[in-house]
Amino acid sequence: MNERPLTRAESKARTRARLVAAARKVFLRRGFHAASIETIAEEAGYTIGALYSNFDGKSDLFVAVFEQYQADRAREMEAAVAAAGAREEQPSEAAAQWMEKLAAEPGWFPLFMEFWAYAVRDEELRQQFAIPFGAVRVAVGRLVERHAREAGIELPLPAEQIGTAIKALGNGIALERIADPDGVPDSLLGDFLTIFLRGLEAGPGPSLSEAGQDDVQAAG
Repeated sequence: MNERPLTRAESKARTRARLVAAARKVFLRRGFHAASIETIAEEAGYTIGALYSNFDGKSDLFVAVFEQYQADRAREMEAAVAAAGAREEQPSEAAAQWMEKLAAEPGWFPLFMEFWAYAVRDEELRQQFAIPFGAVRVAVGRLVERHAREAGIELPLPAEQIGTAIKALGNGIALERIADPDGVPDSLLGDFLTIFLRGLEAGPGPSLSEAGQDDVQAAG
């Protein structure tokens, strides 16, 4: 049976997907600045004209690659948490998934940092980059909100802000691990998140002023 011919929209979507897949390979292999439009088009099996009919240029193409990567990471992290089942195991499972991905694609984080340093110097590109950049932060915020709801606790900050801090911690640990792999254990992020969330569940301790008054009374 002959396959149905693709519509114009379907053909364009397939071309775009192949270009994104090829760009990801080339960017990981060469880095953002060293990768060329010509090499990416050749990797995908298309002409440079086909590339420019789908993307404004190399930066626009990288943002599309990054958008797909972030969406995949958010889905994988949420799936890891869902598979964990028990609430106390969820932070370590999500963190383990994050660290395993770093190990599986060691070139990705340096590539991300290379483009980040480039994008933040261009206000228009920075704003374009910020949209997919926030995907994991939002996903982490949803997981924190779900954890708080299941534990019956009130968060001291909005869930998305806590998600931002956790994501920043994960990025920082990734930087430390790249520089000194032996100095950063695989379990560090998960251990820290477990301690942090247990602290939230335990509730706030005494304020500094209350603690000081208790010390004075004890001394008296």
